[in-house]
Amino acid sequence: MRTQFTDEEVVSITHLTLTGSINAIDFKALRDEFSALEYLDLMNVSIKLYVGKKVLFLKKPMCILWNAYLHMLFVIKRTSNI
Repeated sequence: MRTQFTDEEVVSITHLTLTGSINAIDFKALRDEFSALEYLDLMNVSIKLYVGKKVLFLKKPMCILWNAYLHMLFVIKRTSNI
């Protein structure tokens, strides 16, 4: 998903509607790179399973449970800035 946007778009997009399939790598990009994002529409998105270690600080490959991961992904980011 990230490769579909220029660096300028990534830091200036405030409203984003996604369609198709996304995975944990896409959520990580949304959290870490889309700094101006205020509204995110995921109504027409299919969340695909991600197995790997390119997310967060993981050292071993793992299968992500989506509900727990999505909560952890955004809560950790928000609370780490306090």
